[in-house]
Formats: sequence, structure tokens, C-alpha cells
Amino acid sequence: MTILYVSLSGKDFENTRDVTARETWVRDIDPHLGEGCMFLHGTANPDKGIAGFNTPEGHDGAWQKLCEMYKAIFEARDTEQYKGFKWFFFGDSDCFPMPTRMRTFLRGFESITSPVCIGRMNCYERPDIAYGGNLGHFNWSKVGPLFYVGGAGWVFNRPAMMKIGEYLTNESNPPWSLHYDVANGFWLDACSIEIMHSPRFRAGPFDKDHEMSDYKPGLECVTYHFMKPEEKVKQFYEILHGGR
Repeated sequence: MTILYVSLSGKDFENTRDVTARETWVRDIDPHLGEGCMFLHGTANPDKGIAGFNTPEGHDGAWQKLCEMYKAIFEARDTEQYKGFKWFFFGDSDCFPMPTRMRTFLRGFESITSPVCIGRMNCYERPDIAYGGNLGHFNWSKVGPLFYVGGAGWVFNRPAMMKIGEYLTNESNPPWSLHYDVANGFWLDACSIEIMHSPRFRAGPFDKDHEMSDYKPGLECVTYHFMKPEEKVKQFYEILHGGR
């Protein structure tokens, strides 16, 4: 399964969350299967597998990191760095993907050749909370815009990754939000990319079933969220050896 995992991290997490990720789920990535991983900061550090495009650090600048990453993948789509990937996963720095499970999960979507994105859907009902500005650049329904929860992550197939990357490359003033996952929702909508919801992308702690209404006990999730760094190693092995 040729998939690139991108963790939306930052300089503040280089010696904490990034290290924990490398000690847990990153070890489950198999380069022999064409899998790869990078951490997305404001500034690049190739020696540490960190991508960056001189964008602001911190939560409010994350949408800019994401935008530049999408553009970079599209612009370098035929290079050795990106041409082999069929899937592109993006998640927050405290998102905990399970690569072995993800391989099995995505095999069920390999026959889809049109642009598609899969993750956990959410919506904001109050635009004054959701949007950091640029309110004139979109239309929102009564329930607010649909978007994927960044903490649970989302995954593009290659056609979707290329379509959204091309859109942002050619659009000089795309819609944006201080919440990067909401910004991603705007771009998905602008590109008319098919969106799929899956409860296997888990937005809450794996031991609190009641937090996500469509989660069923025993469901084999492909991502988890809201895990404290000091708990990740322990929980990683619990999940691998019979946990949820």
C-alpha cells in the first residue's frame, strides 16, 4: 500500500510529540511497501524528515502549512519523492494512525479512480467561532460547513491529492480558516471532491466510547486522537495486542 503519512506538527513538538510518534506508529510504516512519513513544521529540516515552507508556527498558521504542502506535492508529483504514492494521509501531531490497519482498510477503496477523501466528518454551526476571517469566500449551510476532524486525520487518493493541489496552486486567494481542518473542508468543497465518512477514524480517546456517537465497541479503528504523549507508547502496544 503506497501511502505517505504527513503529521501536522511544529517546532514546539519536535522533541516531544514527534519523538513519541517515531517511537510508536512510525515504526509500523513499511518502506518496502512504498510507505513514507514526514513531519510538517514551519521550516524544513530534511535531515530529520521535516518538511516546511517558511510559514508561521502554531495553530493559527497550520492552514498555511497545509496549503503549501498540498501545492508542493502537486508541483513535485512526477519526482521520485512523490510519484509512487497512491494515498496521502494528513493528521494532527497528536493523531495516532495505525499503518497496518490502514493498509487493510484502504484496499477496499483501491478500485475508485475518481477523486475521493476519507475521514471523520464534523461541522461547525457558528461561523464566528469556526472562521478566522475571509468570511466572504464561501457559502455555508444552516448546519455549517462539513469538514474532516484534523485530530482523527483524513486520507486522499492520488486523484484527489492532485486535484486539490492543483486548485491551490492556481488559486491566488483561496478560502481559509484559523482552523486548518475547516480550511481543508473549504478546499474539498471548491474542488467538488467526493467525501466519505468513516467511524474508523477516531476523534476521541480509545477508552471513551460514548464520545463519538457512531463508534461501536470493538470496531477496529485506523486512527486515534487526544492521546497524551506519555501515554502513547503504552497505548500503542495495548492496541497492537488485542486492544481497540
